[in-house]
Amino acid sequence: ISSRNAIPSIYWEVAQPGQATPQPAFYSAGSEARLENTSSEHAHFIFFELLGMPKYTEEQVQKLLDAAVWPTEVGSALLLENHLCRLWDFRSSLGMHREDIHQHCLDNAFVVLGPSRLNLYSVDASGKPIFERQVELHDRQVVWTEIKNGGFSEDGQTLLSPQCLHSVDNAADSEFREFLIELK
Repeated sequence: ISSRNAIPSIYWEVAQPGQATPQPAFYSAGSEARLENTSSEHAHFIFFELLGMPKYTEEQVQKLLDAAVWPTEVGSALLLENHLCRLWDFRSSLGMHREDIHQHCLDNAFVVLGPSRLNLYSVDASGKPIFERQVELHDRQVVWTEIKNGGFSEDGQTLLSPQCLHSVDNAADSEFREFLIELK
């Protein structure tokens, strides 16, 4: 399959459970994407179109990340980063524990790959996780989160929890998987 991209786009193949996550492919506006199924299985792709210009410059993104109080690794593995976005693979088999508190500094969306259940934790004043709720997620569900002020309240110092500061762990018997995109 070939496609000409009018706007910057990302094609990300969804591997079968238990297989390594394929590298996402970024295509600039005006470029041509060629998708090919190289396996004997039916191929599935997640397709992101980046509809606007970046909200932040590279320097502003770095300032937001540097100002973070907690780790900003919002997934298991950062697979692609450029001037528009950061793409993360997030799966329970690569580690997902309630003690793995992370801070979101950028607007983001994630696509769930398979039915899932997660426990969501906020963080108390001493830095310990506090159970908030269990979240039921559906295959191919998309969740969008706007992160204002780099994850801080208007005072620029108080972290917004659990929206921007939280941890999760897997509450299901099957592996949790998602593709997460942070927009710069």
